[in-house]
Amino acid sequence: MKKKSVCVGCAYAKWDRYPSGRLDKRKSGKCTWTLDVRLPKAFFWIATPKPIGGWINREHPETLKTESHCDFRQEEAKP
Repeated sequence: MKKKSVCVGCAYAKWDRYPSGRLDKRKSGKCTWTLDVRLPKAFFWIATPKPIGGWINREHPETLKTESHCDFRQEEAKP
């Protein structure tokens, strides 16, 4: 059995799909988790922080090495 990414089954994972709704054979997608950085009124940002990245893949070897655990993972709701 092939090892799968920790992103499989996560509510934030949005996998690329064909127009018919089937998963794309490239097994890629995007993490839709958003950064919420709030500061007390006494502080301010010099520049707005903007995270980059979010690329995920269900079976890519490099992704599997770095994604053994994700602090932000949330299980998808079962219908």
